[in-house]
Amino acid sequence: MRIDGVELMKQIKENHRKLDECSQHNFSIDATPDKKYDKRYRCVNCSGDVSATDKYWYETGLKQAENYV
Repeated sequence: MRIDGVELMKQIKENHRKLDECSQHNFSIDATPDKKYDKRYRCVNCSGDVSATDKYWYETGLKQAENYV
């Protein structure tokens, strides 16, 4: 399987655009249901996807921010 670097960069930039423009993420869609490791999650609102680690830290930040409101 050959990876097209130009197409890959287009996909990465599009994903970042979606994530940057979203006002409130909800990463509840499992984008890799067949995997146990290297999981990715998709935002219900913008369709951007992130790693499981990024999802964890995003949700941790939201919980911590609740203490300051």
